[in-house]
Amino acid sequence: MANKFEHWGIVELMGHQRTAGRLTEEMIGGANMLRVDVPDGNEFRTAYYGASAIYAVHITDETIARAAADSMGSRPPFAYEISRLLPPPVSAYNVPCGADNVDQDEEVGPVDLPF
Repeated sequence: MANKFEHWGIVELMGHQRTAGRLTEEMIGGANMLRVDVPDGNEFRTAYYGASAIYAVHITDETIARAAADSMGSRPPFAYEISRLLPPPVSAYNVPCGADNVDQDEEVGPVDLPF
């Protein structure tokens, strides 16, 4: 029986990207993927990578992997794009959330939806 792959380490990915954390192997959709649980304080953010995206894996101890993850930042690379692309939230009163120009006692009729 093969040993289960469980290590702390730093992973180099195609596109000059790196990530670090707790590394395990997981089968997803019939393909083996490298699961990286990236530490963020006492919590983790999980990412999966296919073998073709991995350039190198450096096995380290937990202290080094956590320090590397802290220096790389824990936000996923696309997080800044999502907030930039989404329109601002709109309340049920059809005004931007946080706007204080709606009288809560005022009766509001149906909202015209754009579709």
